[in-house]
Formats: sequence, structure tokens, C-alpha cells
Amino acid sequence: GMAIILAPFFFIGHLLAFILGYPMDGFSVPYVFGIYLGGICYATLGLVMMRKVLKEYFKDWTIAIALLILVLCTNFHHYAIFEVAMTHVPVFTLFSILIYNTLRWHQDQKWRYVIAIAVSLGLMGLIRPTELIAVLIPLLWNVWSVESLKAKVQLVNDNWRQVLGIIGICFLIGLPQFLYWKWASGDWLFYSYEHVHLDFLNAKIHDGLFSIRKGWLVYTPAMALALIGIIPMLFRNSKISLSIILYVAINIWIVFSWTIWWYGGSFGQRALVQSYAMMSIPLGALIYYAFQQKWWKYGLGVAFLFCAWLNILQVYQ
Repeated sequence: GMAIILAPFFFIGHLLAFILGYPMDGFSVPYVFGIYLGGICYATLGLVMMRKVLKEYFKDWTIAIALLILVLCTNFHHYAIFEVAMTHVPVFTLFSILIYNTLRWHQDQKWRYVIAIAVSLGLMGLIRPTELIAVLIPLLWNVWSVESLKAKVQLVNDNWRQVLGIIGICFLIGLPQFLYWKWASGDWLFYSYEHVHLDFLNAKIHDGLFSIRKGWLVYTPAMALALIGIIPMLFRNSKISLSIILYVAINIWIVFSWTIWWYGGSFGQRALVQSYAMMSIPLGALIYYAFQQKWWKYGLGVAFLFCAWLNILQVYQ
């Protein structure tokens, strides 16, 4: 998946190596430049798309604060600037594209939104197969009651060709991986992680959230604000709340079911960075609510400054 995502920037590096006389070996300075350029481009695109999503629900000042918190107060900052070849920021961008086009498709069932949904889902699955739980986003979007569920079933039924289109496009995007496995190993499926795996019955959720080793809310406490924001989101954005809550809960369970739940050498819980796209919505809801209350507003400001200081200090360390 990352080979496809970074291919344009690899070839920019390849061209620069040829023009500037560097070794055309995939490792010289122009290739490094190309990969860093790719990381910055995907981070920027992801934030632009997330702003488009948030514009549907909040005013510009709320969006600005939410994106500042996302960039300055979380480990998104680290993976957007320093470890750009990791999967997390590109998948964040794909999530942002998925959410935006899901939103648009529910307003107008055009094929361009269907294709964007399918490509983003397919690439997410190709990069990190567990990210396919993102299918919950289009499936449960605008479902908040029994009546809305019936309406959603009818909407899907009326547009069954587009649903088949999504499945078909996702299959075509995943096909090169299966063909590569068959060519390289002789098997259509090949598991390369050997001794590590998902253990759903022994998820280390407490450690994953609070351990000093890699606890998500220890190293990225700003995301506690997004979790708190689920409460005002239930009242302000009730139609999309179920899809967000279920996605966040199931994603945390899957992420911390990995037998090495600390995910090796990383800053904080890197496996949750891509989920910040979805969590930007409850974060926006909390910011909107806090700024309606005098003391909450000041408290949020202090929390923002502390989290920014802590995050930048830890990135430096």
C-alpha cells in the first residue's frame, strides 16, 4: 500500500537523482527528499479535507482551534514531519477523504463520491488491513434511530449498483497484493509477522490508554478532549454520532488486541493517529460547547497550551 501511495514521490526523487548526478539506488538524498515531500503533501491534503468535513458542522474559529490542537498537541505532528514514511498520516488523509465523500454521497448519490469512497477504503485496506473497519463510517452514517436505519437500508437498496461498484473497486485495488504474494511466496495469502498477531480476547486496553510505556492518553493527553467531546457531540451532531462512537470503540479494541500493543519503536500510540480524522468531529463539538461557557473557555485554553508544550517537548526529546 505504501509503495503505491509514495510511488509519485519516489519517481520525483528518481528524476532528481538522474538530473543532479546522485546514485540512482533508491537511497540517496533526492529519494529522501521525495519521501519527505510526499509526507508533507499527504499531511496537508488530509488537513484540508478534514477542514471541508468540519465546515459542515462548525464555524471557522472552531475548525481552526480543532486543527491546531490536532497538529500541535498530538503525535500527528511527529508522523507528519519526522517519520513521514510510516503509514499513519497517509491513512489519516484517506480517512478524511472517506468521511468527506461519505457526507457528500448522503446528500447526492453521484458516482464520483462512490469512486472516492471505494478508492479510499481500498487503499486503507491495502496499507493496513485492519483499517477496513472504516466501512462502518459509510454504513452507519446518518443512522441514529430505528427509523433512520430503515431509511438507510432503503437508500442502499435504491443504489445497489453503486454498492457493488464499491466492492468491485476495492477488490481491484487489493488484487495486486494477492498477485504479489502468489509470485513471491507461491501462496495467495502470506502472513509475514510470524510470532505476533491479533488476540481479541486479550486486548490490553488499559495499558494501551494509560501505561507509561506507550499509553495513548499519557503521551497524547489532548485526545482525552476528543473523547470528552463525544458527550456534546451526541446533542449537537446526533445523526452521525453512532458511526463515530462505534468506530472509535471497535478501533481501540482492535489496536490494543495486537500482541505487541506498544507497536515497537514509536512516539506514543502511533496506530491511533489515523483515527484522529474521525475524532476531530467530537473535538470540534467540545470546543464549540466550551466557548459558550466563560470558564470552560479559559480551561480549554490552558489545556491546549499545556498539551502543545508537552507534545513539542516530547517530540524534541
